[in-house]
Amino acid sequence: MTISLIVQARSNSSRLEKKMTKLLSGITLLEWVLFRSRKSKKSNQFILATTDTHQDKELISIGKKNRFKIFRGSEKDVLTRFYKCSKYFKSKIIVRVCADNPLVDAVEIDSLIKEFKKENFDYLYNTMQTKGNFNSDGFGAEIFSFKALAKAHKLAKNKVDREHVTRFIRNNKSLFRSKCLQPKLGLNYPYLKFDVNTSQDLKNMKNFISENKINKS
Repeated sequence: MTISLIVQARSNSSRLEKKMTKLLSGITLLEWVLFRSRKSKKSNQFILATTDTHQDKELISIGKKNRFKIFRGSEKDVLTRFYKCSKYFKSKIIVRVCADNPLVDAVEIDSLIKEFKKENFDYLYNTMQTKGNFNSDGFGAEIFSFKALAKAHKLAKNKVDREHVTRFIRNNKSLFRSKCLQPKLGLNYPYLKFDVNTSQDLKNMKNFISENKINKS
């Protein structure tokens, strides 16, 4: 069964321009994410899904350097980008990793895959700040079947739903079997946030990495 780990990335960010190539301890933000997510033992295909705009050529070079397959698609309709990417690479299960999470943890990703396969969900996650979720934002991922992705791609009409890959799935619980995978005891800090969206987030992350002597591995 093809389990595709797809990192979603683009250069054009309104809150922090060219954030994917910003440096953390001398390494680009995107490289942190690619290197750490590629340590997943339960994923068997690794893909960088970026846009078809000229400005994202640098991201493609970084992806190839880190042995990721490349897919280019719509900048705004990210749902279509994921659908076409998954269809092209014949993905049966898709793990979605956001490229603004430099501390993404392969152990958390593999826990997600294990639970997803065991319970036969349509959608499961252990990241992002949502009601009832006790995970810290930035260490985990989202996982869904190609069947669920195809259904969302077909039914989602709202522009916002198409800009955010899993929003339609999360908001339509009657159509999809979904769940939040809660953290292990002692790791439940939902108020902590480790993604990078602004210049202040970047500064905080640089300080955190430096103070705790963290490296990309």
